[in-house]
Amino acid sequence: MALTNQPRMVGFAISDSIKRARRRVASAVTGLVGFSGFVPERLLIAPQDLRTADPTMALEFYRGRYSFAGVTVETRSASPFPTKSVDAEWERRVHDFKWLRHLSASDDALSESHAKAMVEEWIKHYGKPNRTIPWEIEIASCRLIAWLCHSVVIVTGANHDFYRRFMRSLGVHVRFLRKNVAYADDGMPRLIARIALAYASVCLQTQKSALRQVRNQLDQELAEQVYPDGGHVSRNPEAIAEILALLLPLRQACSSAGMAPSQELVGTIERLLPALRFFRHGDGNLSRFNHNGVTENDLVATLLRYDETLGEPLKEAPQSGYQRLIHGTLTALMDVGNPPKGELSESAHAGCLSFELSDGRDCIIVNCGAPTLPRQFESAVWRTTPAHSTATFNDTSSCRFSSLSVNGQKGVGQIYASALNATSSREDSASASTVVASHLGYMREFGVRHQRALTLSENKLAGEDYFSDANGEWIKPVAQGDIALRFHFHPDITLGAARNGETILVKTREGVIWRFDCEGGEPVIEESIFFASPSGARRTEQIVVHANLSDTPKLIWSLQKTNQT
Repeated sequence: MALTNQPRMVGFAISDSIKRARRRVASAVTGLVGFSGFVPERLLIAPQDLRTADPTMALEFYRGRYSFAGVTVETRSASPFPTKSVDAEWERRVHDFKWLRHLSASDDALSESHAKAMVEEWIKHYGKPNRTIPWEIEIASCRLIAWLCHSVVIVTGANHDFYRRFMRSLGVHVRFLRKNVAYADDGMPRLIARIALAYASVCLQTQKSALRQVRNQLDQELAEQVYPDGGHVSRNPEAIAEILALLLPLRQACSSAGMAPSQELVGTIERLLPALRFFRHGDGNLSRFNHNGVTENDLVATLLRYDETLGEPLKEAPQSGYQRLIHGTLTALMDVGNPPKGELSESAHAGCLSFELSDGRDCIIVNCGAPTLPRQFESAVWRTTPAHSTATFNDTSSCRFSSLSVNGQKGVGQIYASALNATSSREDSASASTVVASHLGYMREFGVRHQRALTLSENKLAGEDYFSDANGEWIKPVAQGDIALRFHFHPDITLGAARNGETILVKTREGVIWRFDCEGGEPVIEESIFFASPSGARRTEQIVVHANLSDTPKLIWSLQKTNQT
């Protein structure tokens, strides 16, 4: 770490520690308040769960085999809840009850009795709020939503005593979240908690004043977290799908219960749906920016059925900081924004000016993406600039991280130096679209500004990367200026050098040939890794153009389709 960054790092750590300490104190005081009181009389409605369910998983659960987060625990005929887990993420997944959808989909008496037994066992061992994993705010929120969505399979055929215990536990969840939602982490954890309370206000008998308050608080949270362009403040495209998967059933539940959904709720959904389509490639996957990894294609397809506009995706998302270029079957998506701040940056990437390119259903140039199971790796290298299809200067990321640890501790991995001052503009014509963007991520340490221009036209993507001072003028930097221009390719793509030694041929899965050329540097093929694969990290390849700033302040390159077979 550069010496000039050490005071900023210390100040960042102190500020974050104070903020979290205040939350712990506040939540501890809140926790002293009892959770007796509100006990709903009855369930009014069960919202729909839009995620795909697999009935065969119900049989696995019945056999005592629980596979979550890459870990399988065999309990034989015992409940998984008292099991001492060797993995914290497995424990979170078993306690969030999202897996209830598999039992609901099974739709038989065995699954119903198993669901009741699992819920009753959980209430017995973990029904009282505490500061362990089962009562983390986000986990409690997800569990409340799951219990409400799948309440039919839980209460069908239940006796009166179990029904009262279940309703009492729902009341405990509601009171817990009401008291602690303000102390949830910024971003999705707090939003999910607000949404969970909104679900409860619709599904359970609630006083009108409480219903009004919950709806107003959710509206305020949506207004703060969802940008006018439909992106989320985390800048993670995956968050858009997550939010829609919760809000669409909530809107439907409001209508079914005879309640008019709020204008903010409806308006947020109307912004989110076009944003989801904005980030989607022709193969159905969402672009791999800011911790987005494997796309739940079935969920995305389900969500897009609710999009009644069916028009062309937006060309730009100015608040989110992304640009989309489209020409024929070609689509390029580019990150032109500043990273989120504070807790929102704990999984954000240093990928400013990176891009992805697809041709129809062929994904060609990608970012490395984020793995489904980050803890399997020693360091979150996928967050660094070299893991993105952009330029790296002096082997340094354009943002600085407090740590690249993947140990899951709160506060670890936040971006603490992010003075990118990213800017962008675009120009569209009938024959081509051009985006020009820049950032100052290398200005503080090296005095260098990075500017990139991308032009997408028929069967061709042309680029220009220019390195200058803050005013756009070239100056010879004091520090050595090593440039590495990287283009990561999807694992389905094959690379090979042409006979002239200067051109690299790119072959898609369908056999289409592209050629990559560059002025100002010689492209070479190097190994890469694609983290965002459903089967786990896969080896792939990248084209890297190495250059020195003192010799080459500008690199001009192109990727052009040469044939169709």
